[in-house]
Amino acid sequence: MILAITVVLAATVFLWVGTFPKPQTPLNDDFSAQLATNATNVVSISIQLLSGTSITATSIAQGYVHLASQKVPAAFPAKLTLASGLAGGTTWAPGQTWSMNLASYKLPFDDNITVLITGNNRLLLQKVIPGPPLLGTPYFTNAWIYPNPLSASTPFTVFCTVVASQGVLSMTVDLTQIPGQGASHAMTYNSANGVWSYTTTGGFTPAGGPKSIFITVIDHAGQQNVDILSLSAS
Repeated sequence: MILAITVVLAATVFLWVGTFPKPQTPLNDDFSAQLATNATNVVSISIQLLSGTSITATSIAQGYVHLASQKVPAAFPAKLTLASGLAGGTTWAPGQTWSMNLASYKLPFDDNITVLITGNNRLLLQKVIPGPPLLGTPYFTNAWIYPNPLSASTPFTVFCTVVASQGVLSMTVDLTQIPGQGASHAMTYNSANGVWSYTTTGGFTPAGGPKSIFITVIDHAGQQNVDILSLSAS
């Protein structure tokens, strides 16, 4: 009797364990992935298949990119569809790149991002990628004002261009020395030409001699640089 019960229990346990699904192995782990950021703080991710098997239309239709940040756990609340990053493509073949802007993610540059790609309820790709490396402080390539020379009755605009490998967190111009213009003002970025600018609310009266304005750029690594312009009137 005891032996019969033991046999039945063993068979039940074996059947129960056998019903668990077998873990899926990645279809293809030969791929590259990287994060990048531009001067307006938009982070993008690019993933390229290097070799192996193409990901088919069935997998793409039910496929997702899952991102997890080591430093900011809530950075990626939603998964991204495979179809949305392939410009309408229905098959992801070796050599093709999947890309997407991550506009809501403010990238900490010492972060690590886990990339999981699933399709048709299978794990297809998996990798951990770092944020872009620190490449030095931001620097100004040009700064100017218009019109120049200035007029007491005409507003003027401050312009500048910068190189910021870590992206621009803030760009401000300090007009403390200019009567009636206040202190720090945020500058506006023009993505069409890569120029930052700020236009004053009035002209410039050179009471007490020439004045200086200060333009400050701060990147996402906390690094900053300052350029100084000297103003004179006509």
